[in-house]
Amino acid sequence: MVRQARTVDLEAVEALLAGAALPTDGVASALAELVVIDQDGAVAGAAALERRGSHALLRSVVVAPGARGRGLARALVAERPRARGGARG
Repeated sequence: MVRQARTVDLEAVEALLAGAALPTDGVASALAELVVIDQDGAVAGAAALERRGSHALLRSVVVAPGARGRGLARALVAERPRARGGARG
């Protein structure tokens, strides 16, 4: 299930990012722009937006190695704009 990230998810998200050699700087400050895939209470993936005025950059899409190949990244990208009421398109 894709859901808005919570403070309790930060450690797991940072571990996923580090494991994929992606930057972890600023993750805590981007919590409001971060969604996660929750599978049985564990964070299996995450995606964030970096907003610049009326534009946004999709960044830091990551899925746990054992959860890859199941369309989780696609689900994160599809749900990311709706998590904060943005338009899809």
